[in-house]
Amino acid sequence: MPAHSQTPENRLKDLLALDGPEFLGQAYLLMLGRPIDPDGFRNYDIRLRSGTSKLSILAELRASQEGRAYGANVPDPLALLAQAPRATPSPRASLQDLLRMHGSTFVDQSFFATIGILPDDIVRRRYIARLNAGEDKLQLLQEMIEASGGALAAPALKGLEEAIRNMRGGLYPVATDINELLALDDLAFIDCAYKSLLKRAPDAAGLSHYLKLIRSGASKMRVVSKLFFSAEGRKAAPSLRGLRRTILQYWLASSRLTGWWYRPIAQVEGDTPLECRLRAVENTLMRMAQDHERESSELDTAVDDVARLLKALANARSA
Repeated sequence: MPAHSQTPENRLKDLLALDGPEFLGQAYLLMLGRPIDPDGFRNYDIRLRSGTSKLSILAELRASQEGRAYGANVPDPLALLAQAPRATPSPRASLQDLLRMHGSTFVDQSFFATIGILPDDIVRRRYIARLNAGEDKLQLLQEMIEASGGALAAPALKGLEEAIRNMRGGLYPVATDINELLALDDLAFIDCAYKSLLKRAPDAAGLSHYLKLIRSGASKMRVVSKLFFSAEGRKAAPSLRGLRRTILQYWLASSRLTGWWYRPIAQVEGDTPLECRLRAVENTLMRMAQDHERESSELDTAVDDVARLLKALANARSA
């Protein structure tokens, strides 16, 4: 950290000029008076990479029991947070980038990408509440496109219009090829598999059954083949590009007669006990990371609300 600035205000501004591990290490020294520990680094490094603001992290450290006991001699980060404008979202965000975001980050980036401006506070809170209630992100993106008159503000948002056109029932996306389906995970994969192969949303029993199967480590192609060869699947006759070839490869790789030589060549994942255990662990870790990102986004929203209230109170007192 630069040594030329010694006032509390400048110490905080110098800290905010840092990035990554250097920022986190200096944040612990300034706010808690000690070096950062491994658990703290892992926690805040993940949150920093997922888009949590530096001011939010500083405010959280200061408000912790350890932070209050230390009493850092710097201004309250919440006061700066109230004055800080929101970061301008990237105009180059792709559809995949947007769908991986959560909470306020998703709303701000999507609004900017589709309409070209940031949402006001009322609209922002309304969209965040709908996300937290479980509403589909593609449905919200469709509304934003309609609000913009159908013209995307970000030309780089490739795939959005096609994904919207392929929505059935206004909620769930339908894959255009087998690779697009297999790129999805967990609940999104089951939803898309039903829509793409059976041409309907999953019923409660089917969703529960196949979700349990996926989370236990079964390969995605095992689910795809079961749906495709079911009575309903044969009647629906899905025309997903590459589907039949991929199913043939899966069965050749799974067969005792051909699997021993075909699997290493085709590099098709199977359903051996070891592979299932590894996929089950990966699925659990992925859901834990998503839950953590969602909680971080909700915390950022709460901090933003507190900061605005503090600013409003300060303005009311000075008036």
